[in-house]
Amino acid sequence: MQYDFKALISNVHHFAKAGGITIRRYQTPAVDAIVDSVLNRKGLHFVVEFPRQSGKNEIQAQVENFLLFRFMPIGGQIVKISPTWKPQSINAKQRFERVARANQITEKFVQPSQGYQFKMGEKAKIIFLSGEKNSNIVGNTADLLLEVDEAQDIDKTKFDKEITPMAASTNATIVFFGTAWTNETLLHRERKFCEEQERQDGIRRVFLLTCEDVFPEVPAYKAFVMGEIAKMGRQHPTIKTQYFSEEIDAESSFIKDADILMAGDHESATEPAEGHIYAMMIDVAGGEEENKAGIKLETDESQKRDATAVTICDIDLSTLSGPKHGVTWRVMCRYNWTGLPQVEQYARIEGLVQKWNPYVCIDGTGSGMGLSAFVRQLVPEERFVNFVFTMSSKSKMGWEWLGMVQTGRWKEYKNSDALQKRYFEQLKYCKYEVVPGVSNLIRFAVPDGTRNELGEYVHDDLIMSAAMSAVIEEKVGGNWVMPAETLVVQAADPLETIGSSW
Repeated sequence: MQYDFKALISNVHHFAKAGGITIRRYQTPAVDAIVDSVLNRKGLHFVVEFPRQSGKNEIQAQVENFLLFRFMPIGGQIVKISPTWKPQSINAKQRFERVARANQITEKFVQPSQGYQFKMGEKAKIIFLSGEKNSNIVGNTADLLLEVDEAQDIDKTKFDKEITPMAASTNATIVFFGTAWTNETLLHRERKFCEEQERQDGIRRVFLLTCEDVFPEVPAYKAFVMGEIAKMGRQHPTIKTQYFSEEIDAESSFIKDADILMAGDHESATEPAEGHIYAMMIDVAGGEEENKAGIKLETDESQKRDATAVTICDIDLSTLSGPKHGVTWRVMCRYNWTGLPQVEQYARIEGLVQKWNPYVCIDGTGSGMGLSAFVRQLVPEERFVNFVFTMSSKSKMGWEWLGMVQTGRWKEYKNSDALQKRYFEQLKYCKYEVVPGVSNLIRFAVPDGTRNELGEYVHDDLIMSAAMSAVIEEKVGGNWVMPAETLVVQAADPLETIGSSW
């Protein structure tokens, strides 16, 4: 195929087509502005916030390939920073190589160098580096372009001390690519800076798109995003940040308007109904609350969270094929046992298992290990989940339960009682905190020492018990079995097994 060489080196869109790629309309303004700043040595700073899976990484590789080819005769250097080496820098390196080799103009000029670089000819180069806190990247220079990918996950101090000097002496263009997260990130800070620069000189520097900007050109993307909204709800932090480019607070209430979101039209019940599926979630009292909450608690004995919370739900399968894309959890009843020996707790749980024949998820963290081991003997293996609280597992549970709530799949009974009021009080005081880093972890808990208007300590055991429904749904959901008859495996008497030490 014959190409107009002059058109190729002057227009990134023509150049991309030589590799079989058409830069989309919604991507064009950002691509053109970056290329113009580099070619004309303007040294501008840009922020590019695109929703997930909208081609942000693809346009990076196309721009990189075009610029290196353009500067191949005279030389120039691009530095690209990713939050981690593995997998993010490796993925970026592989993506660039794929694009360069797919383009018939550059395929014979690109060559790897030193394991973390690619050359275009002998003079133009791109360097891939990790922005992890402990990475040693000082001394690299970007004279064409400095790219900071997933900037919301790059430590601000790391950037200020080690990354920004890479472009200081060369007046290189700097681009911060990313997806909205919290107002405490590097991406947020740089966006505010660029917005102020825009106000001063009128030059556009911020390119912020939402999924709705992508829909007209990519119908399949619209179908995917609408499916995600159906599963998690429009107000879920993942939907707000990754698809609508809306930032969330680094610290905020875990669930706002909980009473409205969870309002059901059913009555509570202490007896099962024929032909229904039930689940029971047990948050065990104990001394492992620092592990559960991800935060350190006071040692004041009066503040210890020493109540075991039990939530029993009816699992409604009728919504599986509907717009909610999942079962509906209808709370039947709750129990909260304070200061009760675990032997007595075991006896009560055994009675509940015999009555409800439920799927069971129990907190097996710390002092809950023993109780969990005995409860395991009461329930068939395929209906039992032992859950250990860690920062990661609790964060995942929280995100998934939040999706259930936001999509209306968690329903409270309408005849309120004292325990439901306590549950909503706990939700009122429950906060979440975003953990800095690439994992998007959250901590959620009622902060230690919280008191209500009466001066009473507020805990979060009822919340944790409810949220464990998300664990059951993940581990055994999708294969719900209607109980034919109650089946209880007779367990050993725990008194005979462990003596009086409980």
